[in-house]
Amino acid sequence: MKVRECGLILGEEIPFVGVSPDRIIECDCCGKACLEIKCPYSIRHLAPHHPEASLSYMNRESNVLTLKKTHKYFTQCQIQMVAAKVAKSYFFVWTAHSNILQQIDIYQTFWSILKSDLTEFYVILYLPSIYENNSL
Repeated sequence: MKVRECGLILGEEIPFVGVSPDRIIECDCCGKACLEIKCPYSIRHLAPHHPEASLSYMNRESNVLTLKKTHKYFTQCQIQMVAAKVAKSYFFVWTAHSNILQQIDIYQTFWSILKSDLTEFYVILYLPSIYENNSL
């Protein structure tokens, strides 16, 4: 397995959006993926799956934690995957007491809507504001 730093990545589909996953990982059996790491200070003295550990971005069902699809971290993972041209991401939550590793797959329907929203924001709101402020 190779784990490497990647810096800023600009996506071909969305060149106006840059991402910087915490790492890019690659192995012969699993392929290439983004890695997003969270080390929540608020639960530093607990394991992430401990009943008293409160993580607003995680769903808890039968003591199993998964990333909420409505949270910005999920959106972050989706954008990173598209920009890095990979089909999956690993979301890793770490404390000194334990960790959680969840594979996040790319959701094409979600991405289609997100791409449309990002493009609309860029073209309709952002670009005009640049040209208005720089006109001589």
